[in-house]
Amino acid sequence: MRARTMLTGGFFAACLALSATAAPASAADGWQRTTDVADSTYNNNRAKTCALANPWGIDRTKGCFQRYGEWIWLQDLSSNNEPVGLQWWYTHGSSARSGVAYWDGSANAGWTNLNKSFTDGGEFRFRVCEVNLSTGRVVEATCSDEKKVTT
Repeated sequence: MRARTMLTGGFFAACLALSATAAPASAADGWQRTTDVADSTYNNNRAKTCALANPWGIDRTKGCFQRYGEWIWLQDLSSNNEPVGLQWWYTHGSSARSGVAYWDGSANAGWTNLNKSFTDGGEFRFRVCEVNLSTGRVVEATCSDEKKVTT
């Protein structure tokens, strides 16, 4: 019986050690829906770097990254009922994360946002595009130029 207790105790210790290791921050990355907010929330007097998706001369979406607080801002500018997204890549040293913040609500919503957390001194790159939620892909022909910001 003592051997079984030691084995069970050893198994418990191994499980505890595995659960004690923190999940990587990227576990919350991938595809995430933004939240509808009042347009006045966007106008918070914090500097933002923005990109505009304007394929064929038609404004589709605008997206911004605000270093202060690490906020992603996204606005659907078209009434074509296509979801929009801000595709992003973040690197800091040897760590890398990526994802898409998307909005699939009405263009009438105005600004939407998503709060992220990044280490200072990293590189945040992004572009805005229409997205296809059923395939989990951005619609390349609709993407803006890529922007780069230091966090």
